[in-house]
Amino acid sequence: MSTLYPAIIDRLDDWFTSDWYWMLMIAPFSPDTGSQVFVDDISADEATAPGYSRVLVTNKTITSVFPTEMPQYNQDDPDFGAPSGGQVALYLVLYVEVTDDSDSVLAGAWPTNLNLDGTSQVVRFLPQIGPAGDQNPDMTWLLTGQVNHLNLLESSD
Repeated sequence: MSTLYPAIIDRLDDWFTSDWYWMLMIAPFSPDTGSQVFVDDISADEATAPGYSRVLVTNKTITSVFPTEMPQYNQDDPDFGAPSGGQVALYLVLYVEVTDDSDSVLAGAWPTNLNLDGTSQVVRFLPQIGPAGDQNPDMTWLLTGQVNHLNLLESSD
C-alpha cells in the first residue's frame, strides 16, 4: 500500500523551486508516518548496491485533471541505471531536498520489488493504492495508468 507522509503537504508549492528525489529502500524498511519525517529517519535502510544513487526528479509539470480539476504532478520515470550486488529494493521513496538529509522532507513511499542485479532499473510501476485516507484522513497519493503521472487528490471529507 502507498504511504503519504503528512509533512509534505506544506511543501507541494515547492514542486518547481526545489529539488525532489527518488530513493530505493531495502529491508527492514517499512513506512511509518509517526516516526519518519526526514530522509535521515530512513537512510539506514537505503540501498547500498554498487552503482546505486538517488535520482533527481526531472521535467516536472502540474496539470489539472478533468473533471475534478485537481492538480496532477508529472515527472519523468526515475532511471536508477544498473545497480548490482543482489539487494532487493522493497520501496521507492520520494522526498524534497532542503539542505541535507537531516531536513529533507519525505513525501511518499510506494512498494516495489526491484532486484538490483546489474540490469537496467527504470521504474515503470503502478504501486498498490489504498482508499483515500489510508495514511492521512485528508489526502491520498495516486499514480495513474501513465507511469510518470503522480496525482495528489484531496478528499472531500
